[in-house]
Amino acid sequence: VVRRIFTNSRERWRQQNVNGAFAELRKLIPTHPPDKKLSKNEILRLAMKYINFLAKLLNDQEEEGTQRAKPGKDPVVGAGGGGGGTGVGPSFSLPPSCP
Repeated sequence: VVRRIFTNSRERWRQQNVNGAFAELRKLIPTHPPDKKLSKNEILRLAMKYINFLAKLLNDQEEEGTQRAKPGKDPVVGAGGGGGGTGVGPSFSLPPSCP
């Protein structure tokens, strides 16, 4: 009986730890509305899409910086388009306050 109580307590602690990690990850994923309830599966899938979106955004910015550094090259106009063509969809775009 004591062993079972200890095992249950340890499992409860583990589950709280996992749920806390999901809650932290959820805070980092932009959604509309911001407080929309998401399942753990949705949190993981959206986090993967958001990471891919940010990686592409960073890559595009690096490429744009390289093109500006080369004389005689015009920067690409309209690249990025607020997340279009990234495979992430329109749900991920920069907020108006971001440069």
